[in-house]
Amino acid sequence: MEALRRASYLGVSVECLLSPPPGAPVDVTPVGITFDDGYQDFRNASAIMAEAGFLGTVFLITGRMGRDNGWDDARADRHMHLTWDEARALRAAGFCLGSHTVTHPDLRRLSDEQVRWELGGSADQIEAHTGVRPVVLAYPYGRFDRRVVRIARDCGYRFGVRADSAGLNTPLTDPYLLHRMHVLDSDSAQEVLRKARGGGWWRHPLTGLRRVACDVVGILRSWLHVP
Repeated sequence: MEALRRASYLGVSVECLLSPPPGAPVDVTPVGITFDDGYQDFRNASAIMAEAGFLGTVFLITGRMGRDNGWDDARADRHMHLTWDEARALRAAGFCLGSHTVTHPDLRRLSDEQVRWELGGSADQIEAHTGVRPVVLAYPYGRFDRRVVRIARDCGYRFGVRADSAGLNTPLTDPYLLHRMHVLDSDSAQEVLRKARGGGWWRHPLTGLRRVACDVVGILRSWLHVP
């Protein structure tokens, strides 16, 4: 985080990244920092981000709030998810709360009604507990299809992010299919900066899934035109 700050990057939420608010600073490059699954260890990461003056987005599995990750059969180790009190505190501190569904299923395998329950129900719960309805969705496992995207749009979401997908996000990129770039545990600060800088005329939402203090973190970059 400190390396990004020193290089004149500013950590922001996905929402602010793609729809900059009036008065947004113009002398820095925005970097969207995301945390999938909403593990309780995000408290550690948020403190580090605050030291750098950064904000970001945490994607919540609303059916697991305050419970462990029993949904994840691929992992033997268990970690606790944030509570609603902790989520409200993060929102009050300026962090964006996004949806990661209610139960973290593969949405492609569900019926239309089940997908609506996962997406709409998650948004309803976040709004009920925090007073703010989410507009950003992270597809569980990064899996989706046209039907899932259509239902996400119908449920009121404005943006959807993948898990780890190569490619540049440009003004022509579907806002429901935003790419994210994987950042590894083994990446040095210089490697993270290299990924953030990209190499083309259009900057890429740098994003990824990374273990930071036992949490999954992603960095999503804005690809604004580079003069």
